[in-house]
Amino acid sequence: MSDKVSRRQFAKIAGLSAAGMAGPLELADAKPAAAPRGESGFPVGFVWGTATSSYQVEGAVNEDGRGASIWDRFVRIPGKIEDGTTGDRANEHYHREKEDIALIRDLSCKAYRFSVAWPRAPMQACARRSRTAGSRSSPKVLPLDPRAPWLL
Repeated sequence: MSDKVSRRQFAKIAGLSAAGMAGPLELADAKPAAAPRGESGFPVGFVWGTATSSYQVEGAVNEDGRGASIWDRFVRIPGKIEDGTTGDRANEHYHREKEDIALIRDLSCKAYRFSVAWPRAPMQACARRSRTAGSRSSPKVLPLDPRAPWLL
């Protein structure tokens, strides 16, 4: 038997572990939250938004001092990614950020949850993106910045 665990086996083990930690569900006594509803059926004050994942959209991996992440190195190991693709270019969000935020506004979204690859941090990249998202004409888009934790 091999000592190595495949990604699929790891995901299965992790999923089963998480399910086991969830504990018993007490659905019999569960009651829906009583929130005032708007015309759409969503609670009053509900904020519609969009989200992106840095590796999938950012691109520009060698710009502005961004270093290589663990994933950048992993995808370059022959045979690890079937078609050999990388996030080097992605969707070019790094260069098209203003256009992308304009599209978010055109959708009437009020929030944008983006991530910044850790190698692009420290804060200058996050501050730049927050300024870009929040500095356009009304209505403003609320920038939310969770760093991509697996892109160390």
